[in-house]
Amino acid sequence: MKVLALLPAIPGSTPGQRFRIEQWRPYIERAGIELDLVPFEDEELNHTLYQYGKRAQKVRLVLAAMRRRARQVLSVAGYDCVFIYREAAMIGPAVLEGALACKRIPIVYDFDDPIWLRYRSPSNGALALLKWPSKTRAICRMATMTVVGN
Repeated sequence: MKVLALLPAIPGSTPGQRFRIEQWRPYIERAGIELDLVPFEDEELNHTLYQYGKRAQKVRLVLAAMRRRARQVLSVAGYDCVFIYREAAMIGPAVLEGALACKRIPIVYDFDDPIWLRYRSPSNGALALLKWPSKTRAICRMATMTVVGN
């Protein structure tokens, strides 16, 4: 079995995804499941995102990440399942998740924090309006299985 894991951050960089999926990778792979961890962020976005200011650069980097993620979603052939931790993309409605659902590939959706609530980041202020917290409900409806924890 081959699983595509769509993560928000670079592996090893955030506690939530380390706890929810990364620590289990050796056990999952020992069970014969190939797990591809694919972050939304790249190194530059990860470095820039939580700095104050730099709005134009953040917008450029997030749009580049959206393009990468769209390509990944469109090329899921060969995967038996998609694991989504929190969301496929950090902004916008559940469009990418909807594209996966249309491909009829099983989706395992996992989230841990109250991501369905609007949060205004101190370093990203106005960009928080693009977060779209209501997509949590939409993704739950699309998912084959939903796993939650806190």
